[in-house]
Amino acid sequence: MRKLIDKLSTNILRYLPAFLILLIPLIFVPLTPEFFHVNKQFLVFIVSSVALLFFCLRLVARGHIQISLSPALLPLAGLSVVYILSSLIKHPNPRFSLMNSTAVATGLFIIYLATTSTQKTFLVVRSIIIGTISSVVLLSVFSIFSHLGIIAQIPGPEWLQSKVFNPAGSPYNYLTLAVPVLLATISYGVTTRNWMIKPLMLAAAIIIASGSAFSLKLLLPTSDNRGVLLLPYSAGWSIAVDTLKTPKTAILGTGPDTFTQVYSRLKPSSLNLDNNIWTIRFPSSSSELLNILTTTGVLGLLFFALSYLKTIRALLKEKYLSDPETAFLMAGVLSTFLLFILVPSSLPAQVMGIILLIASAVKLKLENSHSVKDVQLNLSTKQVTSAYSETPAKDRPGLPVLPWLLTVASVVLLAVFWNIASRTYAANLAIFEASQTVKDNQIKSYNKQIEASKLDPTDPYLKINLSQTYLAVTKSLLTTGQEGKTVTDEDKQKALEFANQALNEAKAAADLTPNDVVVWENLAGISRTLAGYGIEGSVDWTLATYTRAISLDPTNPTLRVQLGTFYFQMEDAEMAVRVLSQAIELKPNWNIPYYNLGLVYKSVKNYPRALAYMEEAKKYTQTDSDEMKQLDEMIGELKALVPKETAPTPTETK
Repeated sequence: MRKLIDKLSTNILRYLPAFLILLIPLIFVPLTPEFFHVNKQFLVFIVSSVALLFFCLRLVARGHIQISLSPALLPLAGLSVVYILSSLIKHPNPRFSLMNSTAVATGLFIIYLATTSTQKTFLVVRSIIIGTISSVVLLSVFSIFSHLGIIAQIPGPEWLQSKVFNPAGSPYNYLTLAVPVLLATISYGVTTRNWMIKPLMLAAAIIIASGSAFSLKLLLPTSDNRGVLLLPYSAGWSIAVDTLKTPKTAILGTGPDTFTQVYSRLKPSSLNLDNNIWTIRFPSSSSELLNILTTTGVLGLLFFALSYLKTIRALLKEKYLSDPETAFLMAGVLSTFLLFILVPSSLPAQVMGIILLIASAVKLKLENSHSVKDVQLNLSTKQVTSAYSETPAKDRPGLPVLPWLLTVASVVLLAVFWNIASRTYAANLAIFEASQTVKDNQIKSYNKQIEASKLDPTDPYLKINLSQTYLAVTKSLLTTGQEGKTVTDEDKQKALEFANQALNEAKAAADLTPNDVVVWENLAGISRTLAGYGIEGSVDWTLATYTRAISLDPTNPTLRVQLGTFYFQMEDAEMAVRVLSQAIELKPNWNIPYYNLGLVYKSVKNYPRALAYMEEAKKYTQTDSDEMKQLDEMIGELKALVPKETAPTPTETK
């Protein structure tokens, strides 16, 4: 029985990495709000859970714990620990953080540990190489067919027929896979002596290169497309350096999945001058390494870099030019790491990087490299230290305590994890169904939103969605109804109840992630809307929440325009002028704050200044837009009201 369990576990672990690298770029499920990232994450969770279970079963069958100390093992273990500590200590919503990037990092480490410690066969290396090339070739074929319009001719949903659709998540995500695999495939083709494989590698390289060219074309800017927009490297570096100035964030970072929050707080104001990116809240830094440095600190960056650099160093000692497998792995690992240094990464590329590290470790083990050592641990009556073997040792006396303890602990942890993870995925399914039924069955959509929020109470964005639904109901009750019906006292009472529910959900979201400007924007927007209906206390809440939002996003001119406009609506011209002037200082090439300041001065009958600001707004308005027509009408009206003397310029009015 032990032999059967050991053999079954070994065979399953042997092909798990190839299975993962084959599917992770291709899988997407159009049943969740976001088709790609969530489902790719859960594929990692499933594969890592299977790996952990069968790794433990194998240990129990063999009666001792055996691990291979390969170049990347300890760095990856350290990286997982850093992710966990950073989530628990630095992230304001630990459970939400633990179920995202931290779970992925930990899962990939488990797959690495389970595979490298149980395998010593060329089948692992070759299956990973075949799986990697096959997956990217399939993506490339899809990219080519999409560009040629073949996909668009297939009956299906609009998103499938779009040229920018790609199973990897986007053309950019596809390129983060295609570039390293293209270089690795070429290296394999050049070094192999098998003339049957050479043309296959050449064909694969041509297909990948063609798909990459078509995808790259989609990312380049054109007259009607801004192209892919990445955070400038100088801005990403500036933000990372700012986090290093504080010891608490320098060591463990700001917390996994918090870059958007950090970006809002530390964004250089100079980015406001770039009309292409000034409104974007980037989810990641300018490169994967800068993102890791910012969110997990120096320790995270150190362990991440060591996992690749130690593997590259070990591979360099092998016969690189004469061994096609080593050539493929060396080119793949090195180019993947270089891409991590240069550009933001994607989940499929991160997974591919770990899978290539697994193949490299197994290859080094096969070459009997000194960089890989097998270590056995046993708490039975007889200590065992033997060389690596594909078959279990016979008649080992004593109770294998340590493998059983590890197995029980793993089962408990997996049970807890999947209890939370399954509810999280169910919440994604529910919120997607809510979005699909909102037009035809609003009651069902509303109930599905409530169900999603209950399934995953730690997701602030589910609460934001629900708060907006409550706000929409409030507005509908306070607006003159259909067929000329007036708003009754009963409608007003119901509206007040829904308004309170909207505020409560928005406040709950703010409590979950108090450092996220998005939740405070949402709360401020709800309060501002309710203030327009005269609901008691909403004015104070609007001012307080906008103040909080501005403190979390101090270089955001939009927030100041919204606050300044609210002051104007509350007939506080002095504060409106002050806040709108701050918006102009942050983004002097934006027409909206000039226009709003013009309206403020017009309201207090300071027509010369109103005219000056309207004319300044005109400089930053498109000539053929409706805004320009509106401005021309306003300027004409003001000119009739301004005395003949010259109107002051905006700079003279500040």
